[in-house]
Amino acid sequence: MLAPSCPEVRTRMNCSSIWPTGITADWDVDAAVEDLQLFFNIGLRLANPNEWPQWFKGNEFRVIREVSFSDDK
Repeated sequence: MLAPSCPEVRTRMNCSSIWPTGITADWDVDAAVEDLQLFFNIGLRLANPNEWPQWFKGNEFRVIREVSFSDDK
């Protein structure tokens, strides 16, 4: 929630509960940006793999996947 600019409204809303102490306009958020970029890149790699997952030998679903994969070609 953004703090209102009107001083009267800020007083009524108890502005100290909106802004935790220590956060100012010159606060450096570079580390948070790096974290978000990391999470985005992890999600991108998980969503767009270059290969299909493989089933272990003996798994009941492996045969189904091989049949459906051969039909695609």
